[in-house]
Amino acid sequence: DSQQIDALTWKNTKQFTPLDLKITKNSSTGEKDLIGAVFKLTGDSIDTLLTDNGDGTYSLPGNVKLQKEMTYTLTETKAPEGHELSKKTTWEIKIASDGTVTIDGKTVTTSDDTIQLTIENPFVEIPIAVRKYTMQGTDKEINLKGAAFSLQKKEANGTYQPIDSQTTNEKGLASFDSLTPGKYRVVETAGPAGYDTSPGNYEFQIDKYGKIIYTGKNTEMTNNVWTLTHQNRLKAFDLTVHKKEDNGQTLKGAKFRLQGPEMDLELPKDGQETDTFLFENLKPGTYTLTETFTPEGYQGLKEPVTIVIHEDGSIQVDGQDHESVLSPGAKNNQISLDITNQAKVPLPETGGIGRLGIYLVGMIGCAFSIWYLFLKKERGGS
Repeated sequence: DSQQIDALTWKNTKQFTPLDLKITKNSSTGEKDLIGAVFKLTGDSIDTLLTDNGDGTYSLPGNVKLQKEMTYTLTETKAPEGHELSKKTTWEIKIASDGTVTIDGKTVTTSDDTIQLTIENPFVEIPIAVRKYTMQGTDKEINLKGAAFSLQKKEANGTYQPIDSQTTNEKGLASFDSLTPGKYRVVETAGPAGYDTSPGNYEFQIDKYGKIIYTGKNTEMTNNVWTLTHQNRLKAFDLTVHKKEDNGQTLKGAKFRLQGPEMDLELPKDGQETDTFLFENLKPGTYTLTETFTPEGYQGLKEPVTIVIHEDGSIQVDGQDHESVLSPGAKNNQISLDITNQAKVPLPETGGIGRLGIYLVGMIGCAFSIWYLFLKKERGGS
């Protein structure tokens, strides 16, 4: 605004209005309006903190205004939660005699007598982990290696898309780094060999301040990392008994009974002769295998076989370690056991000398022949 004094002279009548300062705080992730930062303004006898308005903006106290022909320094002393200070933490604000405002040498416009400035802070990316374990007994946790987990992020359309996959290490941990605000889900895609696969489908959210929001209780802190805990159970075992002769040939006609936890079964059920006996879905525990019927002409087991399935999946047969197969996927774990029968020495049949008699006659005949040849040789020499 101006006023004409005479034909050649005009007087500027526009009055300078002291200025306010408004800071808007955003995140490097694109999230906006962050609270919790701290700003300090100094210059022209001013040394004051800006007011956090609680809506992501910060302004001068009501009794503080910025004057012309003055230079001020704005300093960010604290970043919002979940963020860190950027490399640039100070800004020089100059107001010229004509009211022109520059920040770090660049002219800026004002609106409603307020200097507007938007400042962005780097987000501190969040690591998370999953710990895989199984229980031994009632109170002992054993960490499991080899479980595969998928980290998925929720899209705008509501679907989850995989963004990373990790496998648990010797400590049972699968780690995911560099998470930013959003909604996530952790899914087990494959259990360790020998153990079941339980998806879990654990859904959680990271808000714009890096806070993890999760309603479940299966969490812990591992080396200051938020960690989900996920339990697996040892899969059931199938025991396959192979009946054989002492020469390794298969032998049909026997019957076996297996007794143990929730198990008391004799095979075969249908009376059909077989050399293979399958006992399914055995849990950890101690089992007794008894040969209840032995094929004719063979010696049966003198004592039952004791089979122990330990909670870690190891197997012992009659106190000795025994190999088992811990199976991936849905298939049960496997135990294979060979039971060998020896043929009995046959007895003589009624009214005959039997096979043993024939053997004895043959042996006597051979001895007589050797003795006869020896005598003949002696006579010929004399």
